[in-house]
Amino acid sequence: MLYNNYVQALNLIKKEHVDIEVTLAKYNYTEADLEAWAKEEADYVEALSQESPYDMHTMMYVELLQEWQCTQTEYMEVTEELFAAVPANY
Repeated sequence: MLYNNYVQALNLIKKEHVDIEVTLAKYNYTEADLEAWAKEEADYVEALSQESPYDMHTMMYVELLQEWQCTQTEYMEVTEELFAAVPANY
């Protein structure tokens, strides 16, 4: 079974290699183009893994706004409780 899988894999590699060569010729590309595209893609993915300072500051700003909103809500609840505790004839 392992041998059959190996033979099947070799046949796929040979067939796909031919398909790639035909496609490259059809669109006037070379294997160097494929390698360049692979490098460009790797560089792009690498760049995505690093946050820009703008993105970091934006996220910090949003997080601080959310924290401020929670604080404001807590303040309003405490203020309402305080005023509710004051007697009506005070």
